[in-house]
Amino acid sequence: MRKEFESKGRVVKVLLTKSKTIEINCEGSFQLCDINGDKIVMFPKSASNITIRFNDGRIDVGGKAEFEAGIELYTHKESFSVNSRDYRGRLKIIQYPESGRIAAINEIPLELYLAGVISSEMPARWPEETLKAQAVASRSYALFQANHRKNENWHLRTTQANQVYRGIEAEKKKIWRILLKTQGEALLQKKSEEVLPAYFSSTCGGATFKASEVFGGEDFSILGVKCPYCKKTAKEDYLNWPEFEISLKELRKKLIRNYPSMEKLGKIKDIRPAETIKNSGIEKITKVRIICENDSEILRGEDLRLTADPTGVKFRSTVCSLEIQDGILKASNGKGFGHNVGMCQYGAKQMADEGKNYRQILKHYYPKADLERIY
Repeated sequence: MRKEFESKGRVVKVLLTKSKTIEINCEGSFQLCDINGDKIVMFPKSASNITIRFNDGRIDVGGKAEFEAGIELYTHKESFSVNSRDYRGRLKIIQYPESGRIAAINEIPLELYLAGVISSEMPARWPEETLKAQAVASRSYALFQANHRKNENWHLRTTQANQVYRGIEAEKKKIWRILLKTQGEALLQKKSEEVLPAYFSSTCGGATFKASEVFGGEDFSILGVKCPYCKKTAKEDYLNWPEFEISLKELRKKLIRNYPSMEKLGKIKDIRPAETIKNSGIEKITKVRIICENDSEILRGEDLRLTADPTGVKFRSTVCSLEIQDGILKASNGKGFGHNVGMCQYGAKQMADEGKNYRQILKHYYPKADLERIY
């Protein structure tokens, strides 16, 4: 069934990793080509991984070859591995000299990419209609990112920062069937007919919120809606999660890593909600004021959350209370899991359990969007 998707949809570029060294391998022999096309090096089948590293302005391949700006991998096999995880499509490795790092980028047809996303984002055992809704949302989100980052080196990351992508290990027969049944379907914005960035998160806790209020910037016509569904099916610690703590010293280090200009502000003295929004009794912190020795800074609530906890697994949402005690930031009374924008995945599961189809699920969470088959 995979063959049916190899030419479907546009090619997306996924950043697999960006680091000082990258481990690659293939089942059989392969060749590495300079992206400028003036150098090709053949490699026989390798019994172990080959280490690629940034070395004095060049890309070193296991001490056996060196390349300038970047390389592309070509193989007769259907897959390759990066850091011991298998992927389809093509692999490109480019350098970022300013940081002394190299990046591995997977260029892959959209539907093949989605086969590595859907069961990474929700269990494949969930109802078929929920998985269809996820397929449409993930396809729409990926297309939006590819359209808006078309001139960038990559469109998407493999983590919750975009959507989770685990390559071949996430592929399942049920997921291929889901993709076949929803092939080419995407959510479009009513006014512009552009693809909607169909955000989704695990558990909203009772209500979702307007995208522009949570993320700022452009209004993509993703509204906040009531969600009476996830409370019936989500895990209790997703609905009401344990207190999260982080020292202000550690938080400051993480903030400076992501926002270098904050270093000049000095030590953190306090963190307070600067803006909140409400829907159906659910109150979400959308902006925080970080008060420091020398000045203060306004940050989006989601940026604070994912800086403090990049996995988002412990600091689960900004529907919570914030306080500082003895040099420690505490997030308590937390509800929901994720950013609370777009489709609530546990809510979508409950809707399917109650007999709703994927079109009805999508219409509920994206009421201003049109579902269309675009290829």
